[in-house]
Amino acid sequence: MGKMLFYHLQMKLHLILLLLFLSTNLFSQKNTKVIEVLNADNITYDQRYKEAQRLKGNVAFKHDGTFMYCDSALLYSKQNRFQAYGHIHVKRGDTLNLFGDSLHYFAKTKLCRMWGNIRLVEKDLQMTSDSVQFDGKENKVWYTGGAIITSITNGNKLKSKKGIYYSSRKTIYFSENVELTGKDYQLTADTLEYQTLKEMAVFHGSTIIRSEENTVYCENGWYDTKQEKSFFRKNVFIHSKDYILKSDTVHYDRLQGKGKAQGNVRVQDTLNDYIITGGKADYNEKENYFLVNEKPLFAKIIEEKNKPNDTLFAYADTMEAKQDTLNKQSWLKMYHRVKFFKSDLQGKSDSLFYNEKDSLMELKGKPVIWSNGQQMTAEKIELKTANGKIFGAELIDNCFVISEADT
Repeated sequence: MGKMLFYHLQMKLHLILLLLFLSTNLFSQKNTKVIEVLNADNITYDQRYKEAQRLKGNVAFKHDGTFMYCDSALLYSKQNRFQAYGHIHVKRGDTLNLFGDSLHYFAKTKLCRMWGNIRLVEKDLQMTSDSVQFDGKENKVWYTGGAIITSITNGNKLKSKKGIYYSSRKTIYFSENVELTGKDYQLTADTLEYQTLKEMAVFHGSTIIRSEENTVYCENGWYDTKQEKSFFRKNVFIHSKDYILKSDTVHYDRLQGKGKAQGNVRVQDTLNDYIITGGKADYNEKENYFLVNEKPLFAKIIEEKNKPNDTLFAYADTMEAKQDTLNKQSWLKMYHRVKFFKSDLQGKSDSLFYNEKDSLMELKGKPVIWSNGQQMTAEKIELKTANGKIFGAELIDNCFVISEADT
């Protein structure tokens, strides 16, 4: 179900976490320190701004290890805050840089608001937005007007209208029109939550994950990036080139390539054109194999010339299917209390095996077939098929055929 997809998702969320974590450290400190003026070409007092110094030209501030540069600023020393305008550059350490048009910084409340052409850069990552706010006391950073987070190295992008990172909880929320795009996949969601302590991504609302391998839809779920396990819930829909899977819930283990579906399971084989429904299903991605149990039902539409379409139904305790049309190894197996019927055919047996390679249907375990007024029994019955139509039968060992000659 998209091994590379989840690998890239894991790496992308870790990089985003690093960027937002470092950004909260721009304006948070244990103790309130005085804002230092490092440089200004001109400093004056303006009567229009009470208790404020007006700084112009190559303005530079320093506060708790963070350096801030701008064209002009108003400094309120008593309140330990300032307003900065024009070519703003906030720098912390050697790698974290924040650029924008205007900035209001309150050292006492540890609150920062920034507007206009914002660009937050940290090593491989860049975030662009129209407005960003930082709260040092709550250790959070958020935006409400949209943002794009980009990996400079590989071009992966995350877009959302809203985003908030809680440093104390180590949790990120992206909401409204969330898009996560990589080289091999695209994820769209209502809300994407990332719990950093558990290393888990949580999907809230309608979520679609597209890749070359398949398309996944769900309305709730999570992906454990550490154990590489995922869980999709509510109206789950998985569409690959060979099958379509629908279910209430799906558990998936990326390392083992195995999944479990439960609740209103519906597996549609798009190559062989049949549907199996049931209560539970196991899936092996490596072998392209399904096992459906808990009252499974098989259905296949039979098309014949000059006749209306008919449907072949089958019941059993368990049904298995393997899809390998490339090597002609596709097969379907039903076992224990098998019953099947269509308009002109009925039958039962303990097991049924159908091989796509030779189009042969094999019945074992006291098989009985009723067709065209005849009843056939044997130790084993082989039905020869073509295009879904049965055109011949071979009875093997202890054969018995009975038919009604006349009234």
